[in-house]
Amino acid sequence: MANETEPKDGQTELVTEPENKLVAYAGQTGLEKPATQTLVAAFQPIFVKMRDAIKDAEGVAASVVDATCVTEIRKARKCRLALRAVRLESEETRKRQKESALHYGKAVDGFHNILLADLSPVEQALQDAEDTAERMESERKAKLKAEREAELRPLIDIQITSDLGELTSEQYAATLADAKLLKQAKIDAAAKAEEARLAKEKADREERERLAREAKEAREEAEKQAAAAKVERERMEEEARVAAVNAMKEREAIEAKAKAEKEEADKRLAAERAAAEEAARVQAEKVEAERKALEAQAKRDREESERKLQEERAAAAKARLEAEQKAQQEREVAEQAARVEAAKQRKEREAVEAEAQKLRDELKARADAEAAERALLLKEAEEEKARVAKEQKAAEAARKKAAAAPDKAKLLVFADVIANIETPPLNDETLRGEVRSKVRELASWIAEKSASL
Repeated sequence: MANETEPKDGQTELVTEPENKLVAYAGQTGLEKPATQTLVAAFQPIFVKMRDAIKDAEGVAASVVDATCVTEIRKARKCRLALRAVRLESEETRKRQKESALHYGKAVDGFHNILLADLSPVEQALQDAEDTAERMESERKAKLKAEREAELRPLIDIQITSDLGELTSEQYAATLADAKLLKQAKIDAAAKAEEARLAKEKADREERERLAREAKEAREEAEKQAAAAKVERERMEEEARVAAVNAMKEREAIEAKAKAEKEEADKRLAAERAAAEEAARVQAEKVEAERKALEAQAKRDREESERKLQEERAAAAKARLEAEQKAQQEREVAEQAARVEAAKQRKEREAVEAEAQKLRDELKARADAEAAERALLLKEAEEEKARVAKEQKAAEAARKKAAAAPDKAKLLVFADVIANIETPPLNDETLRGEVRSKVRELASWIAEKSASL
């Protein structure tokens, strides 16, 4: 069955149903008309052969009903081989056209890369010239950063993470002033703490010396009192002993005298013996009573001395206890004062540390923001560098490909360029249509020549 189609150039051609399908599909590929015309021209003869082969094969397969249909089987083989020859010819045409399209794509890349080979070095040189001010500014900031870090590093204990080169003179002056103030505050706090520690050590040492001195004085006084009490006790014991000895001597003397008198009385008067014995007994009792009285007095004096010594010891112990309690109270007062002073110093130190932490946090936040911005700029610079390198590499590859490109690919590119030439606006539309038709014919002719290479 034949259909008439109306091409865009106004020409009418007669095609059959298979060719009509081919032309319809060519219009749906999205390719330019010269390219589709090349494909249609390459496949259309094969479609004609296919139509004839299919027509010859009509009813052949149905005519073979069993093995006795030898003639029909031979005809079926002949028709199959004819269709196979059409299929193989279409396969060869497909391979040639795909190879041509591949060369065409490579040729397009080659044209572009040839342009890049000449354009990219100039563009890169201009980019370098454009970045001169930025590069010099970066060098200046790097030098300024090194100088400022060298000046700021002795004043702070933390690591410098911010980019000091990015700070303005006022901002850096403020940062330097804050660092100096913080450094001086730390020095003053350390000196004050050391002064308080030395003062506390001195006060503790003086208190210990005073307590030791008072304890020594109390111990010496107690020892003196104990020594005096001992001397007094020994004196009283000596006096009691002497009195006892004297009493014993006196009793012995009296006893001797009484014995002598008794003997004399025995000799003189027997009658007076009883009286003498009685007198001696009375005298002995008196002496014994005096001796006992002296011993009791000596005992009482000794007990009194011991009681006084115990009272003096108790008084000394009480005085020592009171001195220790007083020293403990004074020590507790001193420790409380030291604790209050230490708490005050701790609060001051915490305030200084809080201010320092605040400054560190501000510097860290500023450094983090600057680091993020630098990372973004660095990433963009790396991406731009990679893009330029990629384009340069592609340009070099394209230049090499273009130099080695075959005439067929070059002709395909040239045909595509001609087919896309815009027809100038003319007052005579008929003339304009003829010019456009001739240009397309030329492009088609060049494409056909390239296909034959």
